[in-house]
Amino acid sequence: MYDEETAIEAQQSPIDSREILLIGIMILSLILSAGGILWGALSGEAHIGQRGGALGVALSFFMLFAGRDTSKRLLNLESSDLDTLPDQKPAVSPKATDSRDEKLVQQVNNLEAELAQAQHEIDNAHASISTMLDWSAKEKVFLSISSITSTLVCGFGDYATKAFGAI
Repeated sequence: MYDEETAIEAQQSPIDSREILLIGIMILSLILSAGGILWGALSGEAHIGQRGGALGVALSFFMLFAGRDTSKRLLNLESSDLDTLPDQKPAVSPKATDSRDEKLVQQVNNLEAELAQAQHEIDNAHASISTMLDWSAKEKVFLSISSITSTLVCGFGDYATKAFGAI
């Protein structure tokens, strides 16, 4: 469950393991794209220059699907977590004079507890959505760099290889 401690940890650690994975895949995709061009230039065959780009595109697809459980993970608001909320006491504690007043006081207490639980759920959902949007923006940058570069190399890597002297 996403709570205040998780939010504090996320703010303290600027790069998490998923981000490292995406950065690694992006770098590997770029290396494969450049490596295909280099391999084609060294082998003297221009068409080989496109193969690294094709592998880079495949890795970009992997990157696209690697971070897909973000919303599921962040919006995992289970009712068992919400049952651990502290009991809320009413701001004004009316004194009961008879059994009817006691029932009203109990209903007020129940409604305040439900209100506190609902506010807790809203706060968690807001924090989760905010984190998910931040993650999505980072993911788009890595995916864009990887996929655009690899697609261009896949389509035009033979020309780049020819520029390096391959036939």
